[in-house]
Amino acid sequence: MQYDTVNIVYLITDGSNNNETIYNQYSTDSGVNWVNANVSGNTQNITSANYSGTVYWRSQYNLSDTDLYVSFRVIPVNNFETGVADTTNKFRIDNYHKQSIDCTAPNGTQSGTVSIA
Repeated sequence: MQYDTVNIVYLITDGSNNNETIYNQYSTDSGVNWVNANVSGNTQNITSANYSGTVYWRSQYNLSDTDLYVSFRVIPVNNFETGVADTTNKFRIDNYHKQSIDCTAPNGTQSGTVSIA
């Protein structure tokens, strides 16, 4: 299970060593639809010396108050072509923060072990 910021590790392969831009997207419906992800990290003009790296998906900005399974994909693009996307297996995002509890005070004076149900 993941929450808040999710580390996405990537490895670009390009025999021509072109500078790359990577697009980062997530899907909540098994890849039928893709949404641009709010990420930080190096995503533009990536040189061949930095073909291996990490982007940080700030999932709470895209999927706040949500608990569900998602897929994530990275798409490399350079000035000449769009590369082949790589997609993760589904994983769980738990950004749900609306949990609550209601307690009622016991009647009268209590002593010993007090059961709360």
